Amino acid sequence: MARADPEKIEAARAYAEKEVKRFLASELPRGEGRGPAAYYLWWHLNLSFAKGARGSFIRVSDDAAAVLCNAALANADVRDLVLDIIATRIMNDMLLTDVLKDFAVAALLDRLPKPKTKRGPKVSDRFERDMFIIWTLEAIEWKFGVPPTENDMRSGALPPSGMGILAKCFADAGRHEVTARAVKDVWLDEKKRQNAKMIIAAILSYEKPPVNCLADMIAGVGN
Repeated sequence: MARADPEKIEAARAYAEKEVKRFLASELPRGEGRGPAAYYLWWHLNLSFAKGARGSFIRVSDDAAAVLCNAALANADVRDLVLDIIATRIMNDMLLTDVLKDFAVAALLDRLPKPKTKRGPKVSDRFERDMFIIWTLEAIEWKFGVPPTENDMRSGALPPSGMGILAKCFADAGRHEVTARAVKDVWLDEKKRQNAKMIIAAILSYEKPPVNCLADMIAGVGN
């Protein structure tokens, strides 16, 4: 494995430090992370936060709200997202579409069907972090030529790797559980890599989807 240029290594470290700080600043509290399907739909449907009179609210189009409400009937993670959309809009005295009103009434009256897919807190708590790790390792390699992992070299001094750089940035920020080993395990997980690829493709090729393509959107994400 060839050594990366020292200047590029320093640039990669600075880049990773900035990205980790930005990620941690926006990370939801433990137990409140978006589940895989909800996280994918957030990007695919082009949802975003906006500032309102009484705090942040989630910006969502009428078509996207309809897709989410349909998905929420079967997926607990998406249901949490829809309830967050409703709650943040009510807090800011914003009108709800008919679809969101109907969903809110059904939730308040406990008339929503039990979702087939239960929320998995351990998976959901780590999902966003793991996607961030994969995307950042890819960016470090692409931008600076620093390899994601050290592979299995048995002799000689190992060159700096993305996993070592990223682990140190997390540790410097007080997140010592994100070790180099943990970063490497995420990178080598093929299912997580597939999920990361699906989500980034959704971000780069956003277009308003019809409601009936719901199954294609969430099929296999995070499962």
